[in-house]
Amino acid sequence: MTTKKKPVEEERIYIIIPKIVDVPLRRGRKTLNHHVRMDSRWGAQAVHAALLMMDWEDQNIFRAFNKPTIILSVRNSKELEKVRCELTEQAQALDHQGLDTFMVHEFQDVQPDYWGTPAPVTTAICLSPTRRSVVESIIGHLEKYED
Repeated sequence: MTTKKKPVEEERIYIIIPKIVDVPLRRGRKTLNHHVRMDSRWGAQAVHAALLMMDWEDQNIFRAFNKPTIILSVRNSKELEKVRCELTEQAQALDHQGLDTFMVHEFQDVQPDYWGTPAPVTTAICLSPTRRSVVESIIGHLEKYED
């Protein structure tokens, strides 16, 4: 009797982008949140995040080539931060167990004329190549990014 081997699950690169970026602006002693829609900027932010990941993963850069890239969305910056924290905790837990893990890379854009602040603004996160089953519980509910 032969047993069927399970197919090896393919690694993917996941990029997560908020549809609305919450930009904190200082006005005197108050900090106000200015909401900026990503609109047509999302593609550039996704590329920047992927390049940042590849730069950090330079010793494993060949792992990143020819991997399917999935771009997902969250509602806003607050949700992006929540997902980033959950993914970081998951990656650390896997590492502590001695299992294959992944890295979470955060891209921060600096364009004062566009964002209205000289401070860096988080516009995307990118995961180093990982299997879907490893992150499904955290990002499985997210939708693919669409304008």
